[in-house]
Amino acid sequence: MVRKVALASVLIGLCVTWLSGNMDRRLDWMLDSKRIYYNALEMPSDGRPALVATAPDNEFRWPTPPGAGLGVRIQVAYLNLKQRLGIRDAARTRMWPSMTNQQWRVYQGLGRCTEITGRRYLAAEEALERVVTFGTSNQISGAQWAANFEQAVRDNGWLLITGRLGLVTVIPKDKLEEYQTAGLAKPRN
Repeated sequence: MVRKVALASVLIGLCVTWLSGNMDRRLDWMLDSKRIYYNALEMPSDGRPALVATAPDNEFRWPTPPGAGLGVRIQVAYLNLKQRLGIRDAARTRMWPSMTNQQWRVYQGLGRCTEITGRRYLAAEEALERVVTFGTSNQISGAQWAANFEQAVRDNGWLLITGRLGLVTVIPKDKLEEYQTAGLAKPRN
């Protein structure tokens, strides 16, 4: 009986620690010994090429409307749990029409793609400042939106190189050789 209680306590503690996200950054730092990508706020200042990782915004919380009934509160709690656990359904996510000539920073748009589909991107540091023109005139699914944004990025002179485990490296075509020399992109065959 004591063993079962101790095991249950340890499992609950591990679940709480995992769900809180307190260990995510430390584990990422320990597991990533080469450190080929950076947080957008931690870019190297010595001029060498660097990649910036996109990450879904798991910190977002749907607000509970004031005076909401039990059904609405349960629905909001469910949406927040899905957001926290990273459960996404890009085919069922709906994206509303926007201006077709809207300016998007490449990194910002790739971050939105990550939030919708869960697909991760390593973008060249130039993606923090460069923009692409993108928008939709119809309501489309999240998967269509992400595919269309990726195509807009390609059309504006960027390479999207899919690596192992579906990780996509995004590099400007004019800087490919520089990133290959630094070992951040594989030579094209």
